[in-house]
Amino acid sequence: MEGAEETVRKIHEISKVKAKAYKVNVTSFAEVSDLEANVVRDLGSVTILINNAGVILLRNPLDPAPDDVQRMINVNLTSHFWTKAAFLPTMKRLRKGHIVTISSAMSLFPLAYNTAYTASKCGATGHMKTLRLELALEKQNDIHVTTVLPSFLDTNDEVSKLGYAIKVNRVYPLIKGKSAARRIVRGMLAGEREIKLPYIVDILYRIWNLLPLNWQERLFLLVTSKIFRSFCEMQEESMILGV
Repeated sequence: MEGAEETVRKIHEISKVKAKAYKVNVTSFAEVSDLEANVVRDLGSVTILINNAGVILLRNPLDPAPDDVQRMINVNLTSHFWTKAAFLPTMKRLRKGHIVTISSAMSLFPLAYNTAYTASKCGATGHMKTLRLELALEKQNDIHVTTVLPSFLDTNDEVSKLGYAIKVNRVYPLIKGKSAARRIVRGMLAGEREIKLPYIVDILYRIWNLLPLNWQERLFLLVTSKIFRSFCEMQEESMILGV
């Protein structure tokens, strides 16, 4: 909540735009529905929705606890159904809007032993692809859907720790939050359907899809075996330190 309130404060400093912070459990359909009503009451109709809630839990990747699996699915995937149900009807009535969903490059390049997280992000990416088709069939041409597929961001301690553990920073630096935000806004204004961050992800994905499936899997095994060793070392260190 502190982060949201800080964002509101910064908005008020640079413009006269109305802004207000709200606290909501995105996994609760009732709370998301109440949020929509409160926002309309306080600020007016919503025509831009950004699904940015996400969680990755790495306490025990080899045998994740059922509660951890359920939480990742609920936050990373199910919540998008609730926000869509709450905010899309108004966009359809007004015949304009933009939905931006922050998914993950892991929905393109799955990482072993992150099954629940990868599955949730694959679901989010597929959800947005399907939504675009539905809006096209309904002739809602002025409601746009953009899916953001970032690699490792430096905005989350857990993600940053994983990124450094598997040495992804040796290939490219972790993505800065401000840099990602600017790129997303440019993509929205340009009407892009998918934004892959950093740009090398887009290049690799195009090349990747030219390969036969068995080649893809073999390359994954070569890459992820090294990643998994680094990740196990990180987990052992965390256990020793009591993290």
